[in-house]
Amino acid sequence: MSKTEETSFHHHPDDNNNQKEINNDKLNGKLPEKSKSPPPPPSSTTDKTNKDGSSSSFKRKWKRFIRTRPHLFIIFIISVIGFCYHFNIALNQYWDYKTTVSFSNEDPKDYKFHYPSATVCFQDVVPYFKLFEKYPEYEENVERIYDEMKRRNNSNFWNNPGTKKLINITGVNLEALHLHKYFEEKIFRHEKLIDILEKYSHSEHEECLLDSKPASKYGYKLHNCENVTNIIETINGEFRCFTYFSHFDIKSNESEEHFVDNFMTSIFISSKTFERRTNKVYYISHALNHSRTSHPFEKELRARIALHPSDMIPVPEFYPTISLYQFSRFYVINFQKTISYLLEKPYQTNCFKYDLGNREALQSHDDCFTKCVMNKYREKCKCLPRSGLLYRRSLLTDEDYFCPVINKCQFTNYRTECSNECQPDCVEEKYEFEKFVDIPFYQHKNRTGIQISRKPVFDKVYRLSGRYCK
Repeated sequence: MSKTEETSFHHHPDDNNNQKEINNDKLNGKLPEKSKSPPPPPSSTTDKTNKDGSSSSFKRKWKRFIRTRPHLFIIFIISVIGFCYHFNIALNQYWDYKTTVSFSNEDPKDYKFHYPSATVCFQDVVPYFKLFEKYPEYEENVERIYDEMKRRNNSNFWNNPGTKKLINITGVNLEALHLHKYFEEKIFRHEKLIDILEKYSHSEHEECLLDSKPASKYGYKLHNCENVTNIIETINGEFRCFTYFSHFDIKSNESEEHFVDNFMTSIFISSKTFERRTNKVYYISHALNHSRTSHPFEKELRARIALHPSDMIPVPEFYPTISLYQFSRFYVINFQKTISYLLEKPYQTNCFKYDLGNREALQSHDDCFTKCVMNKYREKCKCLPRSGLLYRRSLLTDEDYFCPVINKCQFTNYRTECSNECQPDCVEEKYEFEKFVDIPFYQHKNRTGIQISRKPVFDKVYRLSGRYCK
């Protein structure tokens, strides 16, 4: 009997469900979806080979370029280094707010220029005839020395050490050479600075004339200097000075238009012909209290003159001056002007626009510096220094006195501190000046003529510019 092989099928319940879904899809007209298989992974070995090949090719090209054209490669390297260097400089300048300077020679705007200020200083702070009124013994000793000078017929005997025998002052042994300073020192020790300035003054000039009035329509004219502004008198322990055409302390009494225009003059004789000329700015005739000198024995003028911006009053020790030694001389002083326009913060010039003319504010760098030093001395020393500053009336109080000759405060560093605290002016003016003429002035005994003229040249102008302008 043949054996019959039987095949058994195992049926799973899920198979029925799958079959039913297929049948339903067929009834609905849908085709069964094909199974999705992920794409084969990229061949990393092939990419690596391509990269290595391109890199190797690039290196070979560079090596061939360097080998065949080394000069071009050197030029390329130098250019890159130069670019990086200059870019670094430009970037530092950009962030440091540095400035560039342009220079030009220019005529004044509208052919008009501002008067410079002039300061004339004399070596005797208190004139001898004022000391006679306060100290009769001083006059007695001076007369005694004069009598001896006449007897000896020697006008220079007052410089002789033998004058000690003629000086009759209790407890003092000095020569006639030091007699005036001895009594002047007594004034310094006991008098207020305001009183020394006002009570012991001598006349500053007999006349001061301007050659032409600002914007004059009628050509050449003469006008008094006082029509422009008052003369400012200043003192310290060594000098009594007179400043002409200063802008200090006048703005509150003047309109802005007058304040600006009244200090200007034309540089031409006629606005029609525009003929250039050397401009005489002003003329000062000095005669100290009607031809009396301020020293009992000195017969020389012993003065100094400085031309300077109108926003400062320079101290002779720290500013260029021209010596005016003799009476009866006529001096012509020529000047040239340099202007610098600075930039405000954040630029390194760090200038400040001061309120010139307003006595209630800081009027200039010079005014800021002077007030700063005075305030520090008042606070720390209870007195004011005898040198290094010039004191005008508007700066002083009734409590101000000179410091003693020997004083620890004279060794302090207040000047350096205040120089750092006060910013420079945004418009800086400088004057170069020289004595052009020095001749006898025979027609006026004991008078000194001073004529100040602008050189027939352009102004030197420096303008600073930077990345950021206000």
